[in-house]
Amino acid sequence: APQQCLYFYPRDALRTVAPADPTRTHRLAGSFVVAPQLERVDLHFGPDHLMLCAVFWPGGLHRLLGVPVKELLDVAVEGRALLGPAVADLEARLAELTDHGAMLAAVETYLLGALRRLRPPSERPLDRLLAVLLPTGRATHPLERLAAEACLSPRQFERGFFERVGLPPKLYARIVRFDAAYRLKSRQPGLDWLAVAVQCGYYDYRHLLRDF
Repeated sequence: APQQCLYFYPRDALRTVAPADPTRTHRLAGSFVVAPQLERVDLHFGPDHLMLCAVFWPGGLHRLLGVPVKELLDVAVEGRALLGPAVADLEARLAELTDHGAMLAAVETYLLGALRRLRPPSERPLDRLLAVLLPTGRATHPLERLAAEACLSPRQFERGFFERVGLPPKLYARIVRFDAAYRLKSRQPGLDWLAVAVQCGYYDYRHLLRDF
């Protein structure tokens, strides 16, 4: 998926399983950050499964953490390691709550407080563009066109994009397009795959098949 997320598991812990060796499991913390992910991950959920997820627009996680997101490729990092001890307090608070609305309000309060504590960013045209890539569908536009919108050369755009999103723009665009196809088919299962491919910007069905 193109989104990057901060996950909370206030009930049973989540375990990851190595696909090559199902006996190798790893217990994840009560909160963790998942940035760009390209490798397969198998998950085991406990019987008392509850997950809350804060989803960031492109560039949002970079703005919050202040670190190059490319350093987080294919890893799940414990929340308190990246965001500090306040996350542990939030984890304890979520474990006490039973109302889902109150849980969401607690997470939103924490994130809004974290944003207020950040230094005002020196925003560049690239940052403003990243914030609207997914809502406007521009993520799949040609690299040269996106670079021009950000007032950068293609090479400068690619370097800045990689730091903020963690993936090269062309690979990210492929993920965005495939995610759109997957979601469209889920919403309208009666659509044949050729219609899905055409509506999501693929040249034909085989183009979609190659990405899959």
